[in-house]
Amino acid sequence: MVDIGAQNMKDVEKCATIADTVILGTETASLDLIEKSSIRFPGRINVSIDMKNGKVLARDRNMEIGPVDLVKRFNDHDIRDIIILDLGRVGTGAGIDLDFLKDIAGASSRDVLVGGGIKDMDDIKALERIGISGALVATAVHSGNIPADQIRKK
Repeated sequence: MVDIGAQNMKDVEKCATIADTVILGTETASLDLIEKSSIRFPGRINVSIDMKNGKVLARDRNMEIGPVDLVKRFNDHDIRDIIILDLGRVGTGAGIDLDFLKDIAGASSRDVLVGGGIKDMDDIKALERIGISGALVATAVHSGNIPADQIRKK
């Protein structure tokens, strides 16, 4: 996967030549770019819904809607995964909002990956139970709260 903060199709094309999956984040990509990229590169686009304090951070006003509604909107496009990235929790080990993430998983027809605030293996197991497909972890691994030998690729 590659994420360079793509803002236009030229950026997406560049990424698609070096990686199987291109990540388009709501902070830098427009809804139009996400839609066109999913048509041009079907099944190779991940959408990162970047959030802070419960709100979607979006360059495009068309994506300034609730995160669950935005997830539902992406169900109609041929994207690979949805990433829910809570920037306010990144690096904090503060834990996860299980009820919110359960709503997200229930709303998505795609696999959902979560990043931000994951503190330990109990969080990972809880995410699995509610239907989350994967997690982006760094701080919990570096701190030893998630042992490196517990990380696996599916």
